[in-house]
Amino acid sequence: MTLLQRMYRASNPMLAAQTAGLFMLGVAAGYYSGLAREINFVSLALYFLWFALFESMFTVLLNNYYDREEDARNPRKAQYEAVYDDSLFWPYWAAMGVAVAAFFVLYAVYPEEKVLVYVLILFVANWVYDAPPLRVKERPGLDVLVGACTQVMPPVFGAYALVTGQWPALFVLAAAVCALCNFELFHKTFDIETDRGMGLHTAAVWLGLKKSLVLCALLQGAAVGLLAWGSGQPWWVLLALPYLLMTYCLWQKPAEEERRARYGPMRWAYFIVGVVMTAFLFIAA
Repeated sequence: MTLLQRMYRASNPMLAAQTAGLFMLGVAAGYYSGLAREINFVSLALYFLWFALFESMFTVLLNNYYDREEDARNPRKAQYEAVYDDSLFWPYWAAMGVAVAAFFVLYAVYPEEKVLVYVLILFVANWVYDAPPLRVKERPGLDVLVGACTQVMPPVFGAYALVTGQWPALFVLAAAVCALCNFELFHKTFDIETDRGMGLHTAAVWLGLKKSLVLCALLQGAAVGLLAWGSGQPWWVLLALPYLLMTYCLWQKPAEEERRARYGPMRWAYFIVGVVMTAFLFIAA
């Protein structure tokens, strides 16, 4: 496998689909908030590409570097990504540098102050989440809250800011917190046994599989309920269905290996729902 192929696999391209879907959900939330401004579609498209490609690359490579010892013992990592080794040190940090530089070049051309705030939160949260001495990913509760800011929150809120030019409304903020914590906790359920065996103390390890999934379902239900109530669009509740279905599927598969088989579809669900939401947005407009 060439260096380029290893870097491509290491960056977990499936994550780009998920991030793209989350960005489009943010676009839809901004449009239906009633605060949408005239949209610059060029800047929206470029920011979409940055979040989908560069944000996911930065997040995954930084995580892979600081989790290199744990990842070497994690079967899911080997299945979906290339595990880090010392030969990738400079390519990893060079790629992360390119991701950071690409954002500031984009910001210089199309300045969006609120998006800048969210991306700075992304950079800081990833460092706090993964790097010692804080490494809050091993602190139950904080791992879910900070983890949501490392990858999921910025594309949603960033897209919302691009569409509205506003900070999120209170109901959007509350719904986002519920949805983002749900995603982060749900993601951690795939590695409960592996993390427990390596002595990692995550929220999912602390709660166990069934309690984690119950909490995920409650958080997702609260998120779509808040969106439906605040936007006056009751069909928002339909967004919960694919995620509740995935939660049910994991509930029926207590073995970690069986749950991992459903890991890929989870990523694509965010992309598909985002596409459907955005298509409906323009059809209804």
